[in-house]
Amino acid sequence: MLKLLALYDRYHNIRGPEEARHDREEAQTHAADIVAVIKARPDLAEFHAQFAGQFGADPELGKRVNTILSDFFREVTAAGYLLYEEYLAATLPTGRATQAEVREESARAHHILQKILPEISAPEMR
Repeated sequence: MLKLLALYDRYHNIRGPEEARHDREEAQTHAADIVAVIKARPDLAEFHAQFAGQFGADPELGKRVNTILSDFFREVTAAGYLLYEEYLAATLPTGRATQAEVREESARAHHILQKILPEISAPEMR
């Protein structure tokens, strides 16, 4: 939850233009951390239930966090995956093989994250 809130803030650069580069790099790290946390969980159904359950006392926070999760990771072209790919590209050696690795890893991340995203009802679909 906290990584998603931090990702949103850093991606939207709420600290101003003088922090833009640093915030982009931080957003990349948050996106990579989110993917790493999800990939490390062997039982995604249980993770999803626990994740959703933490918002029982504050459903508005749950709605906000789930909106961020959906906005950043629903579509393969969403900002969360772009940030994740930027993170991978910055941390892997350069070369053609690396480009393919980045694409493959991003596709794996998309496949895994689709399993924990909240359901979208028809009126909410964009």
